[in-house]
Amino acid sequence: MMATKTIIQLKESKSDVENKSMKVTTITGGEYGFDWSELLEELVYSISQRFLLPDMIRFGCVCPSWKSVSAPALRHKGRLPWLVVPYTADRNVDESDNYCRDGLLGFFSILDGITYKIETPELRERRILGASFGWFTTVHGNSEMQLFQPLTKKIVRLPAISKFPFVAGIRTDEEERLIYSVYIPDGTVFDIGSGGYMRDTLLHKAKTFFYPDRSSSHPSIVVVLPGIFGCCNLHFCRPGKDDCWNVIPKGDYGYHDFTFYKGNFYALRFNGTLDIMNGLDGLSPPTVSLVASLSVEEYEAYHYLLASSDDLWKVVRFLHDFIEDESYRPFTKTFNVFKLDFSKSKWVEAEDIGDHAFFVGSNNSFSVIALDFPGCRENCIYFADDDGQYISTGGHDNGIFNLKDGSIEAICPVDAKYVCPRPMWYSPNIC
Repeated sequence: MMATKTIIQLKESKSDVENKSMKVTTITGGEYGFDWSELLEELVYSISQRFLLPDMIRFGCVCPSWKSVSAPALRHKGRLPWLVVPYTADRNVDESDNYCRDGLLGFFSILDGITYKIETPELRERRILGASFGWFTTVHGNSEMQLFQPLTKKIVRLPAISKFPFVAGIRTDEEERLIYSVYIPDGTVFDIGSGGYMRDTLLHKAKTFFYPDRSSSHPSIVVVLPGIFGCCNLHFCRPGKDDCWNVIPKGDYGYHDFTFYKGNFYALRFNGTLDIMNGLDGLSPPTVSLVASLSVEEYEAYHYLLASSDDLWKVVRFLHDFIEDESYRPFTKTFNVFKLDFSKSKWVEAEDIGDHAFFVGSNNSFSVIALDFPGCRENCIYFADDDGQYISTGGHDNGIFNLKDGSIEAICPVDAKYVCPRPMWYSPNIC
């Protein structure tokens, strides 16, 4: 790269040091031609520490050496999670839009209330099923599925939609559209719809895990929760090893959510039962065992399963009745929190979560120590919209719930009638 040289001067006044601001001087001209890849690694690392997440992503795209330094630098620094939202000049998107149409994403900062635009052509026409450990799990209407890391632009291919055991086949109709057929519970083959419909509706959520440790260059296990046509069975694959999706037997009830805690996989059923799952490493067939149950289950609510360093938690989210208005206000009413007592195999309701903060939403749910993330509030639940139909909330059910006083502070990342696809939490350095 021998074109323009940019000299970055770090100002040393007190206010600038506190705000980590930079003065950038750009010099053009042949005599200042400079090979950016020859900058000292220590200098590149020092500069990278002063950027917000969106600028860090752009910074890493300059050259391979900058990318190799900036990505680890970001992963190891405590940065408050961001809300990933669609970034488009079109404020009249339809509520049925459930994918990244133009490859533009917005990263919304809770701290400064600004949405930063990131160009991700790799995501064009793809739906993001989930975001965990810095990786997006995506699906395309042509059946392709993949992992995408926006910091490094790395792509890891996954088995296609057609490789789920409940998908009977794919054919092309007279208009050259892909039409998918699925097996319904009684074994009958049923035409479900086009590739776009399958992309937007077939799969509910996806999470990635590093198992048994984080030494791998990419997640070693991907777990996906399909919707009704998959009978809400959990499916998994090991990227680079499996060429199809493996089903985990579930019994009579489907699952709300699933997570990884102290070396084991756990999943929460619709009836309140908590299961532990073995065999996802491929060394033995997958099995499911009962861990705990709850006698009374709240069906008119959203349920999340998440882990902190010492405990396994269940979070139940209750909504207000729908009222038609244009206020963009959260429809979430309150939360109940339960901690698992392993010694008694039962859930115990908790009044607070101490110095933790929980992040819940449609994709991944996780816990952090608030003091480790500047600006994060302890004993609070940060929630993102989880209305799969977009009808009642329009993608605006985002906010911060204070467990101490029950108050809710709205988060408004996008000024549009519908925020589609709905926002989800993203952090490159935590799950």
